[in-house]
Amino acid sequence: MELTCKHETICINEVVYDGVMEHGIELDYMLPDYCQNIFKILRCRLLPHITASRVQNGRLLIEGMCRIEILYTAEESFAICSVVQKQAFSKTMELKDAPNTGQVTADVRCDYINCRAVSPRRIDLHGAILIRATVTAPVEHPVLCCAEGMGIQTDTAPVTVLSRRLTAQQSFDVREEIPLAYGKPPIGEILSIDASAVLTDTRIVANRAVTKGEIHVHLLYLPQDNGQPEVMEHVLPISQVLDVQGVTEEYSLLIRFDVTDIETVMKQDENGSCTAVTATFSLIACCEADKNEETCFLRDAYSTSYEAKAVRKTVMTGKMIRPIRETRTCKSSVSIPQNELSAVYDLSCTFSAEDCHISDGQIHMTGSLCCCLLGCDTENMPVSIEKKSPCEIMIDALCCEEGLLFHPCVSISATSYRLISSEEVEITVELLITGTLCCNTSYTAVSEIDIDEKTRVSCNGDPAIRLYYAAAGERVWEIAKQYRTDVASVLSENELETDTLAEPCVLLIPSSQTLQEEA
Repeated sequence: MELTCKHETICINEVVYDGVMEHGIELDYMLPDYCQNIFKILRCRLLPHITASRVQNGRLLIEGMCRIEILYTAEESFAICSVVQKQAFSKTMELKDAPNTGQVTADVRCDYINCRAVSPRRIDLHGAILIRATVTAPVEHPVLCCAEGMGIQTDTAPVTVLSRRLTAQQSFDVREEIPLAYGKPPIGEILSIDASAVLTDTRIVANRAVTKGEIHVHLLYLPQDNGQPEVMEHVLPISQVLDVQGVTEEYSLLIRFDVTDIETVMKQDENGSCTAVTATFSLIACCEADKNEETCFLRDAYSTSYEAKAVRKTVMTGKMIRPIRETRTCKSSVSIPQNELSAVYDLSCTFSAEDCHISDGQIHMTGSLCCCLLGCDTENMPVSIEKKSPCEIMIDALCCEEGLLFHPCVSISATSYRLISSEEVEITVELLITGTLCCNTSYTAVSEIDIDEKTRVSCNGDPAIRLYYAAAGERVWEIAKQYRTDVASVLSENELETDTLAEPCVLLIPSSQTLQEEA
């Protein structure tokens, strides 16, 4: 009987690139004629967003847009004024293995920003953004899953592997009229607007991911009567359908929304007062779909009839442990110099993740929380106080396996503050951490079996039955291989049901020659 082999293809999402790229941001800006002269820069924010990412011709291409918001105090009126500029950016990285296609996961954050008024009409800005990107490409590895004939004996190992990841990305716009809350004064000028989108529900229907979410809007404006700045918050429901070819309910979905751009138009009522804002939000919805598959491969083989060699290779596979979507709270305390702050108008916070590692079943994340308070001092002059503090996050991995991997996406879902005293403000930030916890495992698999048909195994002189004193924990497979006999016959002869021995015992080992004669 000839040797018959069956191969199984294991698809592994191999990491082609995992790194951080820096991109410089420069701005030399002259104020338009309608803007008041600059007395003092209060706050400058660099808000980058990725609008497209792809692998093309062996290169990683990242495109995005930076929104630059500058608040300053006017030279004569000491009123708070704002400047908003947008700057596109792109980054290209040559990939070492140069795959034709790949799946890209990328995020971007502000590294630093320096802003100064060169003159009352001119702003000079220097900064940098950090782009963290991971590129994976599906690679198929053929391995043997079974073989029979020519006295071949096989040791099969079941294994759980992560199947080919499915991805989808879609851009869309949401346009909504946002009315002022009851009791809020009419809008005179919009100083800044922030928006973040969160997922609230998702389900899989016929190769599609049906998603629902919310846009949380935070608007800072000057009232029409030139009073103190006011804050308006609003929540908009959103929904989007993503085409994810091949996705079924067996998959676990990781979906993120990102607001990449905001356009606002103030809307006046019949009295000429602005009591609403028409806002257009540009968003990107990204979906990653993962599932585990059960498969098997040969980890060893030998022949009871011929000299045989099992050719082995090391295969690194991944498997999904669980999706993670958890919230954590970070707190920071800002010390206020005497007479520096009598009222708080607004709070702006950003979080920068710096490191993530897993040990002792815990996911340890470190980062920096940057908080900026906008308010006025005891003389009613606008002031801005900024503090950067370290933040540590811990999440239970609920798994103690080796080779755990987690690439988190951290976003701010809520902020609040309270005046503890005239010299201290306590800031509380709620962080949303999402991602998929995976595990990489190395296996030794048989890729092929070489049989020398000219050299048969010699059994001359072997006793028909041997006695073997086995220890607890030994495998019948290893014992049968040692004596070049049939594994199933050893199990049958000793009335065993499992391969691993639970306790010490004496085994009867039939020789392969006896088995051939009986056959």
